[in-house]
Amino acid sequence: MTQDDLLSDLPTLGSAFSILRPGAGIGPGGRFQLEERAGQGGMGVVWRATDQRLQRAVALKFLPEVLASDPLARKQIEREASVMLDLTHPGIVRLLTLEEEGELLFLVMEYLEGPTLRKVLADRQQEGGSFSPAEARWLLAQAAPPLDHAHAEGVLHRDLKPANLMLARPPSAARLGEGDSLKVTDFGIAYVAATSFTQLTGRSHTSGTLPYMAPEVLLGQAST
Repeated sequence: MTQDDLLSDLPTLGSAFSILRPGAGIGPGGRFQLEERAGQGGMGVVWRATDQRLQRAVALKFLPEVLASDPLARKQIEREASVMLDLTHPGIVRLLTLEEEGELLFLVMEYLEGPTLRKVLADRQQEGGSFSPAEARWLLAQAAPPLDHAHAEGVLHRDLKPANLMLARPPSAARLGEGDSLKVTDFGIAYVAATSFTQLTGRSHTSGTLPYMAPEVLLGQAST
């Protein structure tokens, strides 16, 4: 999770978010010590934190306060989190647990040091370039197996895009490929959160990203 994930369309998350600051202890017994805000998107804020029990870096994604306070939305998120906890694959960013702090509900996830594919692509475009055919083939070869595994388990991503594909570490060379690894993040929980947010607030928040949405979704049909 990196600063490139900061977006301008962050909804009103709630006053409870004022407690989030570097050094704060979050979760049971203050287990997770916040280090720095690492990302921000339409359905939450991500912080890099230290799991003080296991002494390792984790990513904490805090969901909008309105979701945590609504019993139905909370139940849907808990159900989706339960599914994701059982979804394990080397190419999928792992969900470790779902926790709460006061009125805040947050996901504890595997922390990755690398940038999103969105960031890598933006940097290339600033230099007048893009991905080479060999890199495109490598990216497809990296993304396909975890998605295939998820589909075999009955789980659809529903918002696959460059911002949800992350390098595990900073690129090892000028070109992507040998020595690099790609992981998929933000599976169904983001979709459930966006749908519940719209229902609770009346504020439209598209459950997907238009340039990357499947044709059936644009036609108002279910994802396949």
